[in-house]
Amino acid sequence: MAKGDTDIKGGLRVFDPADYLKTGEAVGTFIDDAFKTDDAAHIAHRIGIATRAKGISKIAEDAGLSPEQLKQSFSHHGNPTLAMTLSAMKAMGLKLVCEPRLSFWWTGPSA
Repeated sequence: MAKGDTDIKGGLRVFDPADYLKTGEAVGTFIDDAFKTDDAAHIAHRIGIATRAKGISKIAEDAGLSPEQLKQSFSHHGNPTLAMTLSAMKAMGLKLVCEPRLSFWWTGPSA
């Protein structure tokens, strides 16, 4: 739905989180929170929302993708490749950062 569209039954405005992603920090936090879920579909969907906030045509052009490819890949049911994900994030001025799960790594001296 376009910005300002309303629900036919209730006349209420449809909530679109893209309307509230106004800064790079907000977009970064929005996507970072999705990565904390470990849910690939949720992460892809959040990246898709962020691309709408920044402008799908511009992000697609900067990422070397078509707008349709970007929309489909980063929908809730999309399955983008890692290359697409990195390209879209770079086009939005974001980078992927990796941190160890402290509970996973053994950090003590060997016996």
